[in-house]
Amino acid sequence: MARQEFNRKTKAARALHANGICEYCGLKPKKPEYDHFIEAGDGGDNSFENCRFVCDYPCHRSKTTHYVKQRRKHERARDKANGSLKSKQRMGRGNNQHTATRPVSKLYEFVEPRE
Repeated sequence: MARQEFNRKTKAARALHANGICEYCGLKPKKPEYDHFIEAGDGGDNSFENCRFVCDYPCHRSKTTHYVKQRRKHERARDKANGSLKSKQRMGRGNNQHTATRPVSKLYEFVEPRE
């Protein structure tokens, strides 16, 4: 899916509506940005109602970071449930091996989906 952007008219209207104040924290942003209240990946559109006038940091970055983490978590759970991900065995104890385990990113490997 291609990245969706707000048009100039929507951006100008939202900035005027917000009076130049971040709609999340209430401060005047040094570098204003426009955020999809409902993310495009979740069916959000480029309408005025879905646009938010926000500051770059921390509001927009923290919301985006949180959204990406949640999205990836749901995708991993979905893939694991339908058999696309297969758990790897953790390193065991014995023969003087350390008790450390593999990083979480290495716990799963992709396998071909079942038909």
